[in-house]
Amino acid sequence: MNIEPPAPISGFSDASAWSLDPQITYLNHGSFGARRCELIDHQQELRTAFEASPIEFLDRNRDAMIDTAAEEVCAFVGADRDGFGFVSNATTAIGCVLRSLSLGPGDQLVCTDHVYNGIRQLMSHVAEGAGAAYREIPVAVHEADESSIAEAVLAGLDGATLLVIDHVSSPTAIRSYC
Repeated sequence: MNIEPPAPISGFSDASAWSLDPQITYLNHGSFGARRCELIDHQQELRTAFEASPIEFLDRNRDAMIDTAAEEVCAFVGADRDGFGFVSNATTAIGCVLRSLSLGPGDQLVCTDHVYNGIRQLMSHVAEGAGAAYREIPVAVHEADESSIAEAVLAGLDGATLLVIDHVSSPTAIRSYC
């Protein structure tokens, strides 16, 4: 089975590359991200290949396809293949990291007050269960520039065991430069 991945994506702002309703401006790609048309087409190719031969697709080719995809992603982001794995979403990824730590009293899980709510709940729950502390560093919306965000975070790191920062804040869309 030879299924070629789609070509590299360019032109993210090209509205015709998306199936989204052109009458709306869609901003929630984090929670329920839309896919570009070329990716929808590729997903359909994969579904068609699966339906044509489920045993071939799942039993004989699945691991090789996952390995190939992982190698391509690792090469793209500069990650070590041995420490890489696919997860369903960013919240699950953070959960994997948090659950892999041996936390206890004296440890602190820290994020900003712009954290995605699912991460807030997860970090708070894990900290409570481990007897660790959870806290949020306040970042004022009106101070949302590179230096003020970095200064606020660095000033709030006192004793942090793990720091989680959203690159683009879900509730405010502020981009973190830390």
